[in-house]
Amino acid sequence: MKKALLVAGLALAACNLGAQAQMKPATPADVAPLKNALGDNFDKLFVLHASMGNKAEVALGKLAMMRSKSPDVLMIAKTTATQHAKADMDLTKAAKALGYPVPKDAGLANMATYKMLSGLRGTAFDKAYLAVLVGGHEQTIVLLQHEIEHGKASTLKAFATNKLPDILGHASMIYTAAGKHMAPGADMRPAPVKQAAMSVDMKLMGKM
Repeated sequence: MKKALLVAGLALAACNLGAQAQMKPATPADVAPLKNALGDNFDKLFVLHASMGNKAEVALGKLAMMRSKSPDVLMIAKTTATQHAKADMDLTKAAKALGYPVPKDAGLANMATYKMLSGLRGTAFDKAYLAVLVGGHEQTIVLLQHEIEHGKASTLKAFATNKLPDILGHASMIYTAAGKHMAPGADMRPAPVKQAAMSVDMKLMGKM
């Protein structure tokens, strides 16, 4: 009995020590090595995340073309799948010329999202799909902008500069459709962002 209590006490003490260690706030000096390593290798990280995002958009677009019946959602699915497939081909070419590795799939998180969406149909699918696209394209825009401003490889900076207008065009359509279909989280986007997206979307639709 005493032995069991001793073991339990030691385990509790270890947990407390672990909790105390986790509570220690990091200082800029503590995280400087990681910050510097991320900055020095951002081009490679850009290729990793941009390529996984492209592959996810292609897969989700193809899924949407099978699951949705809404004309605007179908148009978004076809547009994003086609343009992200081309973007991934261009990115792969640029990355291989630099000797950078390119992921073979969309990554576990994106594949989990695909699995979740594949179980939905109709209106439920449209709302969830558009919610995923809103967040995904916001992240891609930030990723491309960071590469343009802070990337070191000129070919990757050129790729990001070339593709950013397409992604902003996608975002304008997605924001508009997400509001129309009341996709979760669409109402949380700042009003100026939604208004700008609607303005761009109207211009792009006028060119079709």
